[in-house]
Amino acid sequence: MSDGTISVFFRKVKYRKQNKRSWPDRSALRCREDKAKDRWSRAFVTRLTGVFTMFRKYCIAQTFVLGEKFFLFAFNLLTAFETLP
Repeated sequence: MSDGTISVFFRKVKYRKQNKRSWPDRSALRCREDKAKDRWSRAFVTRLTGVFTMFRKYCIAQTFVLGEKFFLFAFNLLTAFETLP
């Protein structure tokens, strides 16, 4: 009876050692998965930032174009009123 309990104890110890040995592999895998997710999210944020930057530059350019058009319209209106008798 005592031999059986000792062998069960050693079997449990052996199992624990095997689990400890495989634990770093699992954590390394998890770490790699996390890095891949981080890499993907960083790339996504970079692309999104680029899109917003392009949109902002486009809006600024359009503001200048509209401003120029408005200025020319106002200038033409003033010159038109000056030429009236």
